[in-house]
Amino acid sequence: MWEISVTGQTAAFFYSAALGAILGFFYDMIRATRKAGANSFIAVFIGDILFWVLSAVLIFLLLMAVTNGEIRGYILVSCFSGFILYLLTLGRIISVCMANILILLKKTMVKASRKAVQISGFAQKRIGAFLLKTAGVLKRCFTSVKKLLKKPDKMLYTDIDKDSEELSGDGEKG
Repeated sequence: MWEISVTGQTAAFFYSAALGAILGFFYDMIRATRKAGANSFIAVFIGDILFWVLSAVLIFLLLMAVTNGEIRGYILVSCFSGFILYLLTLGRIISVCMANILILLKKTMVKASRKAVQISGFAQKRIGAFLLKTAGVLKRCFTSVKKLLKKPDKMLYTDIDKDSEELSGDGEKG
């Protein structure tokens, strides 16, 4: 069994109380998201699971650091006390402030997304008109090039050129 001095136990007690307050802060962040509107069953479930996993890992790491991995009751009680003390004091103020900030961010993002939709609609109309004009010009160009290729006097090898060679006597028949 690993022996811990009285000063080590006192330090571990205060470390675990501080960890409880830190976990309370993380829980306040989750509560603020719920107050800001993410309070569906799935959002609450995921938030609770994330908090549970984070708490388990951090408490395990604290126990590994201060008690060599042994579970001691005073560490767990101190962590829980720090959590409750934070929530009853500083947590009330911070939770409201975080919720208000998230609500303000949500409103700002909604306004920004509406403006982005307006801008993209305007740009889509302008770009669409430009592409239609460009497609018309390209179609006319391709049509004129196609017509140019069909003109026999502009082509290099045609039956007309062969006939004219035969008539002039330049071509020899075998």
